[in-house]
Amino acid sequence: MLAVIAGNVVLWKPSPKAPITSIIIQKICYKAMAKTNVKGVFYLSLLENSEIEPLIAANKQVPLVSFTGSTAVGRKVATSVANRLGRSLLELSGNNASIVCKSADLAQVIPAVVFAAVGTTGQRCTTLRRLYVHADLYSEVLERLLAAYEQLKIGEPWAPETLIGPLIDENSFKNFRQTLKTAVALGGTVHAGAAKVSTQGYFVNPAIVSAEPDWPILQQEAFAPILYIMPFTELTEAIAYQNQSQHGLSSSIFSQSLKE
Repeated sequence: MLAVIAGNVVLWKPSPKAPITSIIIQKICYKAMAKTNVKGVFYLSLLENSEIEPLIAANKQVPLVSFTGSTAVGRKVATSVANRLGRSLLELSGNNASIVCKSADLAQVIPAVVFAAVGTTGQRCTTLRRLYVHADLYSEVLERLLAAYEQLKIGEPWAPETLIGPLIDENSFKNFRQTLKTAVALGGTVHAGAAKVSTQGYFVNPAIVSAEPDWPILQQEAFAPILYIMPFTELTEAIAYQNQSQHGLSSSIFSQSLKE
């Protein structure tokens, strides 16, 4: 969460799950401010959410509040800011999709999809979560994705060979497992994603799930490395599927047709 105070001072509050990272970022900012002689314009707060709300969201001295996070918390921030006729800038959740057309170059598709779906262990708002593949390419794309997933190195994040680190905490791990159980109960097939736990963290195998576009679970942001893959026959159909999501943020299309 960012707050602009008096037009030239910024106060920011990070996720409470990553306090050390935020302190490191703040130190980098201090160095940058010192070089440009603009000290005292960027401050860090590590207060609890309940403490920061009156300081930022409900504070009449704060003309603009920018919040990045879940839709549920975003509603609370928006309501609090609106009650005092302030302004808010919200970036809430992400349910990003990609369309793979029949003309797509799979040499580009596979590495791009893998990175988008499993980078940062699926724990970023721009993670790819829904993949719509032309029916003629569906089997090949799934097969090549599974082969690529088998090569992903899962382990301690500081190891040079590691590509997949842990989920951030136990709740994220439980959510990952429950989401896959729900997908199976709906009739989905989990091609990858058997969970495993390390004594030093919550490590999982990224999952690929054959799904149906109208499942309610596709409207939820698991914030984990779960990629739903679905076939389509007409581009208009795929675009309609993509636009069904209540969440936005990013989208992409793979095609060699300028018209598409």
